[in-house]
Amino acid sequence: MVDRCCVGPYPRSKFFASPGTYDAFHTCNAWTITALKIAGYPVHPAGVIFAGQGVGQLNKLSVCK
Repeated sequence: MVDRCCVGPYPRSKFFASPGTYDAFHTCNAWTITALKIAGYPVHPAGVIFAGQGVGQLNKLSVCK
């Protein structure tokens, strides 16, 4: 895999290129829930815009109690 990394705005931070899109309805919160779904957790990224929407799903998981 090619490292497509750029220097980020903070010390030692980096940005990585992605084929994904980011907009008001497809945010980093949805990306996180999607990654957890792929990892096998019973969560659903549809409708997740705000962090609280993702956290609400996570709080229902027995592994998070």
